[in-house]
Amino acid sequence: MKRLKIIISVTVLSLLVLSLAVYIYVNQKTPNRNQTLTIAGLTAKVEVIYDDFGVPHIYAQNDEDMYLAFGYVHAQDRLFQMDLLRRLGQGRLAELFGKEVVKLDQLFRTVQINHYTEKMMRRYSDKAPKKILDAIDAYIKGINHFIETGPTPLEFEILGVDKSTFTRNDMAAVIGFTAYSFTFGLAQDLMVTNLIQDLSDEHLEDLGIRWQKGSAKIPVNKKGIELLTRELTTIISQINPMGGIFQGSNGWAISPSKTKSGKAMLVNDPHMGFSQPSVWYEAHLVSPESEIYGHHLALVPFAFLGNNSDIAWGLTMFINDDIDLYKETINPENPNQYWAIDHWQDFEQIEETIKIKGEDDLVLKLKSSRHGPIISNAFSGFEGNEDIFLETQDQLAMWWVFYDEDNDFLEALYDLTRVKNYAEATVAVKKIHAPGLNVMYADKHGDIAWWAAAKLVKRPEHVNSSAILDGATGKDDPLGFYDFSYNPQILNPDSGALYSSNNQPADTGIGLIPGYYVPRDRAQRIAGYLFSDEKQWDADKMKSMLLDNTSPLVKKIQQITLPILAKSSAITDSDLSRSALQLFKEWDANHDPDEIAVTIFYYLKKEILRHTFKDEMGEHDYAIFEDGFLRHKTIWKVIEKQSSPWWDDVSSEHVIESRTDIIVASWNKMLHALENKFGTNINNWQWKNALKMEHAHPLGEVKPLDKIFNIGPFTAAGGNETINNLIFKLSDDDFVTYYGPSTRRIIDFGDIDNSWGINPTGQSGVVMDKHYGDQAKMFAEGKYRRQYTLKSEIVEHQKGLIVMNPE
Repeated sequence: MKRLKIIISVTVLSLLVLSLAVYIYVNQKTPNRNQTLTIAGLTAKVEVIYDDFGVPHIYAQNDEDMYLAFGYVHAQDRLFQMDLLRRLGQGRLAELFGKEVVKLDQLFRTVQINHYTEKMMRRYSDKAPKKILDAIDAYIKGINHFIETGPTPLEFEILGVDKSTFTRNDMAAVIGFTAYSFTFGLAQDLMVTNLIQDLSDEHLEDLGIRWQKGSAKIPVNKKGIELLTRELTTIISQINPMGGIFQGSNGWAISPSKTKSGKAMLVNDPHMGFSQPSVWYEAHLVSPESEIYGHHLALVPFAFLGNNSDIAWGLTMFINDDIDLYKETINPENPNQYWAIDHWQDFEQIEETIKIKGEDDLVLKLKSSRHGPIISNAFSGFEGNEDIFLETQDQLAMWWVFYDEDNDFLEALYDLTRVKNYAEATVAVKKIHAPGLNVMYADKHGDIAWWAAAKLVKRPEHVNSSAILDGATGKDDPLGFYDFSYNPQILNPDSGALYSSNNQPADTGIGLIPGYYVPRDRAQRIAGYLFSDEKQWDADKMKSMLLDNTSPLVKKIQQITLPILAKSSAITDSDLSRSALQLFKEWDANHDPDEIAVTIFYYLKKEILRHTFKDEMGEHDYAIFEDGFLRHKTIWKVIEKQSSPWWDDVSSEHVIESRTDIIVASWNKMLHALENKFGTNINNWQWKNALKMEHAHPLGEVKPLDKIFNIGPFTAAGGNETINNLIFKLSDDDFVTYYGPSTRRIIDFGDIDNSWGINPTGQSGVVMDKHYGDQAKMFAEGKYRRQYTLKSEIVEHQKGLIVMNPE
């Protein structure tokens, strides 16, 4: 009994100590949203009102004070995220995390993003309007004031690093980070180049890469290409929890003729990597000079998505192909030279030093040709990667539109927060060169519009930018850029609606624009809604449409596979198989959590892809294909084509397999996989047991920190390429969403003060703060919350007040 009392006493004492520690942490580390501050640099009093979800509503007497205050409150909620994103863009993550992320740093140094963004910022600082530079500097001043006076986030203390102040160049590095979705296109281009070497024209024509029969096949170092693609795909998975990758999106606008209010509407849900903290930080900024309710990226003062009483805009990824890879021919007598049309030319060379926590520095000697940085040896020096591309071998250079210093991306964002109409918005979006973005627009005048905003490359007619090009002769070089008038764009279509879902834009007179466009699944579903006879669209109907989880691809696969499966005795000889087939037949293609057939579909799709493509592609290239953009497009092409050469299994001798053979074999393999995973009770095959939604923090990669920093897992409705787009890797044993809607926004100019939105997790990036994950369950359940812009309502929902005074 005495021993039991001691155990109980120790347990109670431990709990008290833990509770005290949590209490001290919460009071010292979490954001203080009720205080009065004195800040040098302010010219007048600023009030920051926090609503019930931690969104700051900033009221200032001028723009500079407004941005300074915004910098402070943004840093208070997201300082570690700001630091992380600048390090990503600069290739400095190893200073935080050590050797585990050195390859990621080496990639970013090799493609020289920081080198080019610093040049871009220097040029921009020399020519930009003073008001924009003042806004940038005020925002940075606010961040740095918090760094100097506020608490240190827990992540810095766990990692053992100090806080450091920010500069304009750090902001430029984050803009560079926004373009890093280049890694997807780069990996795909390298994979396609390898496939081109060995596959027939007939195979390539069905692959969805715009292949023309008889096109040139440039010889490459296949082993080196395989290395690059393998490392790139590993790096992509590392990046996602650190900042969220720009990958997809839905956006649409409705004319007054189709809405219940008789006013225009805008809807947008950019698809980005799930991370914690979430990608966007919401803030409502008000001064006599401007007002905007916006969604902001860490360390960027100007909203990427925004609305006010005059206009609203949203974004989707254009996914145009703005990168070309060139094979450079090396001088056999001097590895520091390459052939440039008619002469040997010296490489430009720079040296970069990567500081690695707990390790010696890594010194990189980087080269650039006239096309751009040499990327062949991006991962040299690591075990297993030695001398894959020897100095004396031909090298790969990367040409990228983003490298053009004349890229006024920040100015475009600034201008969008101040435009009043379509004409002014057009001037702003012209300044977006890279990354390419679809800008969706609606305004109080009833105008709706869409621009594919990017600097579009003129390429020689014979060039296929999906593969590596000839860098030596000049015949494959870019010819310049098209005028913005050739960019796809629409104003007030007769249909009364327009949309973007990362689909291929129509030809505007320059041919179809090359890109990494997704298949027609979401576009087809969205068009079915918007171009219906419905003329009473309102916010409630839009909420439901954003959550639609029915896939058109399902119906196509059902149409082709069900007749084949029904006739096959090989798949109808067991009760379990017959039950699964009946469920699959009766399924209406929705992705609700309790649905069983949706799990059957994805496992069947996985097996059809593997049985169809893996034998020709090989283990390595198929791994890239299975989780990449290209498989979405290719399955649409091949599943409909009974005579495609892909159906034959080249690993089997003396047999030519048909589509029927592959589908039957895939069904049986699927059935076996589901039995092993979930058992023979088919009720356990529900989608909620197969798919989980989780938001991972960078430190949550290490157990037990995942229990502290990560949010989730949750059950959710949705799937790959449904409107409610929840993307997971087919290659994984467990389906865990790694990207999806980064917000869901609904703006109705008939009720402009009642816009709707949601954040995947919460406003705060500070663990244990009440707004760290207070929206996560709502998001998973498909709920929305108000985005307040009317001051009387903001005051009514006030949960905090910061008053900032000048010195």
